Amino acid sequence: MREPAATSHRGVTRQAVAEAAADLVATDGLEALSVRQVANRLGVWPTTVMHHAGGRRDGLLALLIEHLAAGICTELQGSWRARLVE
Repeated sequence: MREPAATSHRGVTRQAVAEAAADLVATDGLEALSVRQVANRLGVWPTTVMHHAGGRRDGLLALLIEHLAAGICTELQGSWRARLVE
């Protein structure tokens, strides 16, 4: 049996793709966001990223926005004064 390639698709999840995209944008800027660059960060073929985010940069951008929006807390805790100080 053949050894899996270094760019194996195993273990790559939608979450991992979103996190790699967020990391790429944080370090290199939004202009650097591409399927190929995210795939390079994950060590997989671009088709793996395309599977999770669609075949275009727009799908990757939508996945990134969804990932970032999930981290926004909308629950209000404490008084409005305490929140204002924070």
